[in-house]
Amino acid sequence: MTTNELNELLLQQVASLTATVEAQAKSIEELNQTIKELKEQAEKLIRMTFERFNKTIPAENFLVVTNQHYKELVLQHIPELTAEQILCEPIGRNTAPAIAYAAHTLRKRCKDARMIVTPSDHLILNEAEFHVAINECLE
Repeated sequence: MTTNELNELLLQQVASLTATVEAQAKSIEELNQTIKELKEQAEKLIRMTFERFNKTIPAENFLVVTNQHYKELVLQHIPELTAEQILCEPIGRNTAPAIAYAAHTLRKRCKDARMIVTPSDHLILNEAEFHVAINECLE
């Protein structure tokens, strides 16, 4: 193989590598945009969850269980809550332990309290019907 042929082959490989890197960069940009959009949706959902219940439950009766990394974010999106109302899991162990943690904390704070568990990633389309069901359960 001549020097010119080697140079041409090298240029082709560099071009191919450049195209691959550009495609990966575009994929990373798209992924970052998707992550940003998901984060915005999550922020909207937690606010919607609060507003759904705040119509009938005073803000001081709310507890939110989350990861320590999200405490400030929750307080930003639900400024009606205090830092004491945000329970931070020492270790994330999924839903059941988070509910147990909230139940234990609530029981210590108010022995007669009733608890409603409402994950913020649930979409409730018919709020009127939802409130009827919740009120029936609380009777």
